Amino acid sequence: AGSVLCGSREFIQKARKFRKLLGGGMRQAGILAAAGLYALKNHIDDLQKDHERAATFRRVLEEKGGSFPLPSPTNILFITVKNAPSFVQTLREKNILVNAVREDCIRVVFHRDITDSQFQYTLDTFIKLS
Repeated sequence: AGSVLCGSREFIQKARKFRKLLGGGMRQAGILAAAGLYALKNHIDDLQKDHERAATFRRVLEEKGGSFPLPSPTNILFITVKNAPSFVQTLREKNILVNAVREDCIRVVFHRDITDSQFQYTLDTFIKLS
């Protein structure tokens, strides 16, 4: 399986960054696919809850002026911030783990092991920091 993408040098560089950001350059992708299939067969209700949490998180932050560079119909959000590395460190000090994907963007992933109180704590923390 494969694909072809054509465009300017700048376009191709941007596409490569997004491919990496979304896991397209990963080796052993079959192992991750197996985990995904297991989740779909055994934890579909949890996955729906994760998607709902992400949608709630996004909606609340948008109401507070938050900015999102990409649509997010899943449990993964990309959020625009002023200084991603600094923001990541501030959150880490509050026991919230996120990743900087660019200088001005972080990635937040909601998963089944996050409790309701942890979700609310994270949302409240983002609101305070925004």
